Amino acid sequence: MSEWEERAGCRNPLVDPDIFHPDRGPTGKRQAALALHTCHSHCDVRHDCHLRALRSPPTDPQVLGGVRYTSAGNRGALPQTERITAPSSFGCRICREKP
Repeated sequence: MSEWEERAGCRNPLVDPDIFHPDRGPTGKRQAALALHTCHSHCDVRHDCHLRALRSPPTDPQVLGGVRYTSAGNRGALPQTERITAPSSFGCRICREKP
């Protein structure tokens, strides 16, 4: 694991890693919104993560570098992404723990 990966917001012990691999349907939308909130609000290395995802696209639906990938790329094609316009802090344990 690289040094920047150790500083990623998703590595925080208050963050459930499963939200970065969201389910389908309404539950998945909530998970993805919380994962995106974590990326955008609590991660200092989001840009590095996003660049890694562009160099090596994910093979399963997930949130990486502040982007929700909804399907894997194939034969060099970029994966499909979904833009969630309002990342949600609802349920964010990091926000709740802040003084």
